[in-house]
Amino acid sequence: MQKVIDSVEAKNDAGEKISVVGLAKEFNEPVKKIRESLESHYGVRVSFRRGRTGGVVITPDATN
Repeated sequence: MQKVIDSVEAKNDAGEKISVVGLAKEFNEPVKKIRESLESHYGVRVSFRRGRTGGVVITPDATN
């Protein structure tokens, strides 16, 4: 699912809204599979918000 992660990174860098449903349609994959791949790659850094203003939110990596 590296193509999904690459797309999410590009959209996040560009400041675009990211939605699980939109990614599922773009890559023709089930929503559950997209969500699981994002959770496994980003871990606690990813959160999912529902509703009209929702989407996928990725917090920056904590670097010291």
